[in-house]
Amino acid sequence: MFGREIIKHNLNRFHATMIKEYFIIFMLLSLVYESSAQSNSHTQVYSIDSINYARKKDIPTINKAIDYYINGNYKAALETINKLPTNLYYNNPGSLYLAANCHFNLKDYQSAITCYSLTLANDPNAIRVYFFRGLSLLEEKKYSGAAADFAAFLLHNLEHKDAQFNLTLSLCKDGQVTRGIQKFESFTPKDSTYYLDLCDFYYDYANDPDKALAVLEKGLLEFPAFIEGLLSASILCSDLHQDEKALQYVNKAIALKPAYGKAYYVRGLIYEELFLPTDAETNFDRARELGYEWE
Repeated sequence: MFGREIIKHNLNRFHATMIKEYFIIFMLLSLVYESSAQSNSHTQVYSIDSINYARKKDIPTINKAIDYYINGNYKAALETINKLPTNLYYNNPGSLYLAANCHFNLKDYQSAITCYSLTLANDPNAIRVYFFRGLSLLEEKKYSGAAADFAAFLLHNLEHKDAQFNLTLSLCKDGQVTRGIQKFESFTPKDSTYYLDLCDFYYDYANDPDKALAVLEKGLLEFPAFIEGLLSASILCSDLHQDEKALQYVNKAIALKPAYGKAYYVRGLIYEELFLPTDAETNFDRARELGYEWE
């Protein structure tokens, strides 16, 4: 059924986008280096949530590693960090955090987990590291550990939408579907995407399209112009053989956003399900004209 494929794609795309956005925001902007006049042999290094010390001669190496990281050269950044003295590298949460992020971006998630764990061992107050280690554990399919990290992060950042999402995702992938969905439902909806995410969890993990549609329809009462919600509701209605409602939802989406190629593609799929090939092809052609591509 075509509905499952599209909704699943939306969920996976959201997760990938979240990883990219949060590593850009938090990468190393919290690491600030400045000289200290209080000591002639050390300079202050401000790491994520704690202050540590490094020898003055090591500061150029640290700053060079940061420059490599910011410019996206993670391998060079990691090689540069590894030139630091062992006692500095393993006792400074800033350098460990930088190394962890390099490993993550190089998709070496196990090494990232190790470095994030060392960061927390050196600085237990580096709460945001729980979020990033949770992402690494999620990538390594260590779902129970990921869920624990996202839960720890949420104790201090209860309104963090992506942590809420990933906690639920981890629980669902760990086989705790009911618990995961109940947890997600305990969070206060902040915007329209909350309802689409909850719909995805009911559809993809609870295998309950009726409940998924009910969630979307509740969201559309609050956000009636939510285009992606209208399209997903249309797909779900088609899956449930509620053809008239399916067309009503997709037609409303097109009325609100007439130049949105995906909407015509969805309507084409619905017409295809209704054995109306001419109407289906007309909509597919319009979707292509508007630049929407699919496999």
